[in-house]
Amino acid sequence: MRNARLDCGTNTHAATTYQSSPHSTLSAALAFVEAIDGSTSLVVDNSNVFRGGYDRDFRIDFDAVQNFLGGDFLKSAAMSVSQAARPNQIAFYEHLKRSGWHIHGFGLHAHSGELTENEMRVDGDVRKLIRAAANANDCQNVVVMSGDGGMTNAVKDARRAGKRVFVIAWEGTLHPALAAAATNYMTIDELRPLIGRSLH
Repeated sequence: MRNARLDCGTNTHAATTYQSSPHSTLSAALAFVEAIDGSTSLVVDNSNVFRGGYDRDFRIDFDAVQNFLGGDFLKSAAMSVSQAARPNQIAFYEHLKRSGWHIHGFGLHAHSGELTENEMRVDGDVRKLIRAAANANDCQNVVVMSGDGGMTNAVKDARRAGKRVFVIAWEGTLHPALAAAATNYMTIDELRPLIGRSLH
């Protein structure tokens, strides 16, 4: 993939641009994505990603995620989510489906009389997706967007299966064991020049 045009540190692929990235940050981001060569499966733990990015001053452009982090050939792109019936959330996931994402939705569950995210089912699905990629003969890379330490054993399984695993998480949310298990890791904040979009 990686066919988006970059010009002078500006992300021209995303809907809006990020102009003020230091050159060293852009160079590091480009070096990270260039290492993802070959066939790739993208796996997003949206419960973790949504919570971690809630108070940030930018959002993730998931079209750019496919483009920049999908390796030379994007085998699959899957996102596990706790779905609510809010119109803006429904519209967001429908857009992702049209862009080629497979959305694995799990309904909210009642806890102490309130609806909360079904994190247990989402996390279990993310681990299942990582292990499925590990068992796929035609997959060389697994890109995991999550900082949750509960993904560590699944990432280790993928590494034992000979896959390169690239972990991406918000700054301050990446569990050390998960980082240590990965082939390489980088924060979403560091990848902002490539996969970030402004809030407006």
